[in-house]
Amino acid sequence: MTINLLFSIDDHYFQQIKTTLWSIKQNSAPQQQYDVCVLQHPALSSNQELDQFCRQLQMRYFPIVIEDAQLFAQAPTSKRYPLTIYYRLLAHNYLPTNLQRIFYLDADILCINDFSQFYQLDFQNNLYAAAIHSGLTDLTSVFNKVRLDTYESEGYYNSGVLLMNLAAIRQTVTSQDIFQTINNLGKFFLLPDQDILNYLYGKQILTVPDELYNYDTQKKNSSMRLPVAANIIYLGLSNILSFCIIAAKTNLGNILIKAIFESYTCIISTKHNKSRLNYS
Repeated sequence: MTINLLFSIDDHYFQQIKTTLWSIKQNSAPQQQYDVCVLQHPALSSNQELDQFCRQLQMRYFPIVIEDAQLFAQAPTSKRYPLTIYYRLLAHNYLPTNLQRIFYLDADILCINDFSQFYQLDFQNNLYAAAIHSGLTDLTSVFNKVRLDTYESEGYYNSGVLLMNLAAIRQTVTSQDIFQTINNLGKFFLLPDQDILNYLYGKQILTVPDELYNYDTQKKNSSMRLPVAANIIYLGLSNILSFCIIAAKTNLGNILIKAIFESYTCIISTKHNKSRLNYS
């Protein structure tokens, strides 16, 4: 079985995606095969290097360049939410039609166990499988249901880890509905692509446990043993160091540890006004 992975990034997330891919490979069975699709506009300047990196991990890399420069031109963006965040919503229009499912991941994810069983999940006629950050969003879930008029949804789904039922999505998700939602509600968006996903398709998402498949280390007890995935957008410096110590024990060497720091110390430095560490 080949697992199809989907990312949507610009050049600013080149180091981060390498770390994510490496963590996936480290926690996979040796025979597991991966196809890595990356939505992008314009083409990444690092495409050749990323292809070489995937080859080293024995993964196949498929850059998918969005040629339409006006796609999502009217969508709200910011430094934190660039245009690339929207591409996952219409990924089915650009992916090969023979693909039946694909696993979308934000490029700030660490996978700490094998997720092949999750990849084979029965969608139960839903479009997506995703997690609600329980505990973290109990209060804001009510606010989001009022804000987006999604009272029938189980909660507010996080779009950073998204198993996609492409066969069903092709029959249901349309660019017209998405662009109309942007035009009507765009000024009210807080988390733009996530708001669209929840507003239009929240009732067609299969809920999976966040403590297994989209664990937020910022809001929960990071000392507990995590089963599958950890979202480390806001992970503390000590936890990154702990991860690097674990990596060193698995004989990864200074090069891989350096890559991890390149990915995340810039985020920590911005948040806490600290200078980058000397890891050479």
